[in-house]
Amino acid sequence: MEINESPLGTQKVDTTVIYNAGVAAHKAGDLDEAIKFYKKSLELNYEAGKIYAMVANILLGQSRAANEAGDSVTGKAKQEEAVNFLHEGHKLYPDDNYMLVELINYYLMGDTPAKAEEFLDAAIKQEPNKAEYYRAKGSLYEKLNQPEKAEAMYIKTLELNPNDFFAQYNLGNIHLNRVIEDHKVVQDIVDAKEYNAALDKVMEKYEAVIPYFEKALELNPNDKNTLTTLKELYFRLRTKNKVYQEKYDKTMEALNSL
Repeated sequence: MEINESPLGTQKVDTTVIYNAGVAAHKAGDLDEAIKFYKKSLELNYEAGKIYAMVANILLGQSRAANEAGDSVTGKAKQEEAVNFLHEGHKLYPDDNYMLVELINYYLMGDTPAKAEEFLDAAIKQEPNKAEYYRAKGSLYEKLNQPEKAEAMYIKTLELNPNDFFAQYNLGNIHLNRVIEDHKVVQDIVDAKEYNAALDKVMEKYEAVIPYFEKALELNPNDKNTLTTLKELYFRLRTKNKVYQEKYDKTMEALNSL
């Protein structure tokens, strides 16, 4: 670049060299220098769609590093600049999948998860058969305390990918949480006969939840959370059926071997 700008050079702007200077600086870890060259490439509209995402990625990394170092002011400034790049890039290049995914992740993990829905819908419109987007939307609805909508998204995820462990596990959790709430209501019943009848129904609901977690365990046999949940369910039902005592013992062995 220096040679090209000197009296011995062509004096022409070489966009490829500018972009590659940014890539070289990026790979070398000189991130401020990389951003400088990437922004110059943007001014020249060279590889613009890709660069919006790359600059945002660098800025988000710098934001995390600043926050970890205790510099929340710089962290926040870098984050805001990154999000501005993602929004601008998405506006100019709405079909760019990378920026969509980054915006989804940013809002899902941040303080305003509801904003992720717009970008999840855009991603689903682009790739309606991609299971991960529906799972992410299920996670969003759980954060927004909308379990019915979350359940529908996890079911859709599993229709597209029956081997999605997280969708399977989260779907089981939604059902389990409902049973736990029902159990709380039963515990307030004073009449013994009414209490026992209601408790039997709750135990049937606990039993109905087990297959969700057993399927999850098939998909991820060493997942501690799944094993722990099954252990508690088997223990709760061990007096109802001796099979659950056997399953409880095996689950305890599996947990102890982790």
